[in-house]
Amino acid sequence: MSKKAENLDKEEHCKLIEDAKEFYDGHEIETLPEGLRRNSMDHYYLSVYPGLQEMHPIKEHPAHSEKVSSMYVHLPFCSRICDFCSYFVKGVGNDKKQIDSYFRLLTQEFDNHQRDTNFSLDYIYFGGGTPSLVPPKTLDAFLGHLQDKGALSDRVLGTVELHPEFFKNSANAQDFFNVMKEHGIRRVSIGYQSSNDGVLEDTNRGHDAGFLQEAVRLILDFATFS
Repeated sequence: MSKKAENLDKEEHCKLIEDAKEFYDGHEIETLPEGLRRNSMDHYYLSVYPGLQEMHPIKEHPAHSEKVSSMYVHLPFCSRICDFCSYFVKGVGNDKKQIDSYFRLLTQEFDNHQRDTNFSLDYIYFGGGTPSLVPPKTLDAFLGHLQDKGALSDRVLGTVELHPEFFKNSANAQDFFNVMKEHGIRRVSIGYQSSNDGVLEDTNRGHDAGFLQEAVRLILDFATFS
């Protein structure tokens, strides 16, 4: 890069920074709802470039894949909203009606795509949010539907993200694990944010730091993962 081009690049970079500052300062942050008043000292930000206003509408529907061998199922629900989280999630407490409704729509969405795509899933991942909030019967119905439609291959492997609060109810955990095993889901991912109870309380987590020992015990007692 020539010296002149390098200087131009620096100038454009500085202008972008100044434009961003002006744009930010032009917003009255204090007028936003409390849940949106997040500052860079306490929260990190997710951004995309170019912005949505610069993106062009899709003129034609993208072609469906001929075959799909992996699936990510996103669950945008949590029992509560942690103070450090910047993702879009819905706090539902113990109310599972919204989750059941969401899975009905997921099932419809799958059926729509299966009209044009051959699903032979070797891998399925349930992320979130908090997938372990899903009632075992709801998870069983969804995976059973995929199985009935021939979408799960004989060698299917899968993973479910488990929230620490999940391990407070051992009976529900056993039912959940049984559903996972029945449908070939043999891996788990467990969130462990901090070993400091004070940090967990201050960030609105719904568990203490000692949950992991009980989590391991339940996994060993109720499930065999390979």
